[in-house]
Order: sequence, then C-alpha cells, then structure tokens
Amino acid sequence: MQNSKARRQMAVLLVVALGACLAPFLLTRSQLLVVPSTAVSVYVARDGESGNGTYPTDSELKVYMDRRGDPAPEHAYSIFTTGAMQRYGGGSLRYGLRKSNLSRKKFQTEIGPKAEPPCLLISRELAAVEIRDQFAPHCRVMIAYDEFCKTFHQPGVDFRGFYSHVGGNGTAAANATGAGAVRSKPLYIPLGPRLDFWNAFQHHLSNRTVINANSNVKNGNSNSNDDGDDDSDDAHTRNNHDNDDRSNDNTNVDGMHIRSATGIVVPKSSHRNTIFNAVFSTTTSHTRKGLKELLINGSIPLDITERSFIHIAKYWTKELHKGHIQSNDYATKLLDSVFTLSPLGHNPESFRMFEAMEAGSIPIIALNGSYHRHRCILALHPMLDESLPYGPAPMIVLSDWNELPDTIQQLSQSLRDNPQDLDDRQAKLMTWYDAFMRDRAARFEDLMRIPVRA
Repeated sequence: MQNSKARRQMAVLLVVALGACLAPFLLTRSQLLVVPSTAVSVYVARDGESGNGTYPTDSELKVYMDRRGDPAPEHAYSIFTTGAMQRYGGGSLRYGLRKSNLSRKKFQTEIGPKAEPPCLLISRELAAVEIRDQFAPHCRVMIAYDEFCKTFHQPGVDFRGFYSHVGGNGTAAANATGAGAVRSKPLYIPLGPRLDFWNAFQHHLSNRTVINANSNVKNGNSNSNDDGDDDSDDAHTRNNHDNDDRSNDNTNVDGMHIRSATGIVVPKSSHRNTIFNAVFSTTTSHTRKGLKELLINGSIPLDITERSFIHIAKYWTKELHKGHIQSNDYATKLLDSVFTLSPLGHNPESFRMFEAMEAGSIPIIALNGSYHRHRCILALHPMLDESLPYGPAPMIVLSDWNELPDTIQQLSQSLRDNPQDLDDRQAKLMTWYDAFMRDRAARFEDLMRIPVRA
C-alpha cells in the first residue's frame, strides 16, 4: 500500500514538473492561454480526522458565512460569494452558500441540526471554533479577515484568509516541530476580488464581450448600475485623459485582446490607454501617505501622469463606491490600465491585487520596511514563492516606493519601444494567476473532502 501511494505521488510530481517545463513554450506559441489545473496538496490530518476515504464527488459543501457585524462583513467572504472557488475549483464539490448568524444560541437551535457534512463555518471570530466543536464537530472552520494575524496558530482552525510565515507565538511555522505544530497550521485561502467589483466587472464585460472561451467578441456599451456617491470632498482625483478615443472594436482577439483560462477576454497591455492607476485611501497605512506625496509632488514625469488615473481617498471603505469611485468606473479603469499600484494597507495582501489580475492589469508592489515589519510575516509569500510549480507571480516588485519614478519611466519606455514584451508579461501573469487560483482551490477542496470524525 505504501509503495502504491509513493508511486502515485511520484507520478503527480512528474506531471507538475513536465507542465513547468512546457509552460514557456506555450507562452511563445499562443497568446490565448488556457492553463490546466496544477495542484499538489499535502495535508497532515489534525486530531479527530479520519484518513479513510473522502466525500463523494459532487457533494454539496454547505458554507455558513457569519453575517454578524456592523455592517455585515460581505467583503470578508468574497472568495466564495464571487464564485471564485467554483470557477477555479475542480468540480468535486457543489457550493451551497448560506448567510448565517453564528451565535451560540442560533447555531444550536437553527443551524447545527442542519449542518450535515461536508460543511464549513466562516467567521471573523474565534468563537466559531468553540461553536463548531460543541454543536457540529464534523464541520471545518475558516477565520476570515484577520488582517494582523492575531489568531494565526489558534488550534482548531482549518482555513484562514491572510497568510503569515510565523505563528502567534513568534515561532517560525517553517521551523515548527512536532505533530501538534504542523496540525495547527491552517490552510491559506486568498482574498480574491471584492463582490461589488466582480458584479461591475461582469456587467462591464457582458456589455462589451462574450465571456466564453469558445465564442467571438462582440461590441457593446457599459452603463453603471451603482447608485453610490463619489465622495469627491475626501478624495484627490486626477484623470487627465479620456479613454473614449480608442475604438471599441474588439473583434480581433489575437491582435488586441487576450483570453484568460476562464474565458474572460481583456485588452492586451499594448492596447490600453492608461499607463497606471492608483486608487486607494491613505488611512490604512503610513506607506500609502508617502506614496500619495510621491504621486502628486511631480516626481513622475508629466507625460506619464497625463496618461494615468490617480484617485486617492481620505478614508477606507468596505465598498468601492463609498468614498472612492463607482464600481463600474473602477472596473473600466483596471481594464484600461497597463499597471495597477497596490500599496500595503492593513495587510500587504489586498483585494486590489486580485481585481487587477482578473482584469489583466499588472500589479506593482513594494516589499519595503512596512512589509517586513508587518505582523503577518512574509504575507505575500504564497504568491512570491519561487518553489511553486508555476513559479512566483510576475508582478513588478520594488524594494521601496521611491523606486517608482525610475521604474515607471522604464516601463513606459518599454511600452513605446517594445510593446510585445509587456504583452508577454501580461500573458504570463494571467497564466500564473489561473494556476495559482486553481492550486489554492484544489487544496481547499481536497481538504474539505476529507471527513472529520466527530
């Protein structure tokens, strides 16, 4: 039995290695890239788990999302509510999403008796672990939106948003020893895009393109359905060009557009008007205040800022259109931007990174002192890990935002002189993003299909 298991594991590793070797050739031979699922999952069962068998394929996963909070923490569950897990998953589970009150009384009387396995409780509160243990021990628990990793190594947590390379006690997870240390490490789940962005993105693309890998692209117009206010009193906005000058003729997918593996067609980098966008608030980190000064003090040449979109709000909001810009306008800007500035906020990982990659805009990040001092140590390691079968994310990585003026000038020059280079980088980013999301979804589904012995 052990020899058979070892042979299966060796076969998986050989397939992954072969895929990694062939990836560069796929990039050079085709610009319409469809990436297969590449996932290698290794999990050490926690106490109480059965290692025998899995739930049947196509089982319904009941996801109970804690709706307590003021306002309700919809953004914390975007990876599920946007359908990202379903899109990138392998189809081994059907997702049944339920907004629930995960208080002790409600769970005991209304939810617990109906929580048949496989099931998942998602909350920002550690009390969900105790509730699970008492009333539904066959369910798993995910702690969402712990931006400062205060609960990283609490026992009983199976999944968590936001990654950290160390536990709450300061012991490096990579160097942790003993079965208990390994079992207590939860599986990282990426943020994904925000729900309001995804809805606007879908609306925008449905009017301009057919989101289908086997279809042609058609023309259309995009109108915002949002009724949110643009809080211009608390925002610094600069929009120095009109992107209506370029034709909306999207019929030539090979020449002007690129198709993601999930079938979404977006403009190539060389056919975008905006060099970069910067849409953020300044209250979530000191780094963002410094970046704001850099953007408005003339450090970046005028010919670049005239082709940029800069909108800096004073306050962070959970929903894009409250204090920032309309969700549909934001989606449009991402689709028209070659690059998206993604400064550290409460956490180095942000919805903006995922929204940019969904839209084919290349994120620019800075691994500066604030990044290395953050409580969530090496928070972007899952994306930048060079040992991944599909490699680290081909984003633009700075060591400090002071490098931005020189870097953006070089990138702008490349856009003029060698546009194919940036098109190739964009293609690699979209390939990487699809492989990364499929990997994380596969790891999640593999673990969810392992029964927990009550």
